[in-house]
Amino acid sequence: EIKVISIEPFDARPYNTFNDENLRIHVQVRKIKGDEYDFTGNEWTLVSSAGVGFEYSIFCTDCPNAVDNLVLYGNGWVETYVYFEIPVGQHTFTELRYEPSFSSNKGKMFLNFTVTVR
Repeated sequence: EIKVISIEPFDARPYNTFNDENLRIHVQVRKIKGDEYDFTGNEWTLVSSAGVGFEYSIFCTDCPNAVDNLVLYGNGWVETYVYFEIPVGQHTFTELRYEPSFSSNKGKMFLNFTVTVR
């Protein structure tokens, strides 16, 4: 289960000089069933009102609380971040798509967030 808390501009360069990520999504996640759930290798796509999809960055080195480093064992809510590199400018995001690795189960959350990235 996934809840989107916010979408915000973010400068990932202070964490590693090679990082280019400039946006992050603050989410809460919870495991519904099974012994554990590993977020490594999952796909996240942020879709703009213009119909453009942006894939999340798996290379956000040392970025705080990145979702791809998360493994859930309990069933409580955990807060984490999904990092993206998007073009500079104002964007309105209408969907967040999620696809677990090695699964055909896809999820889609409808959004209405406008963010200015500098």
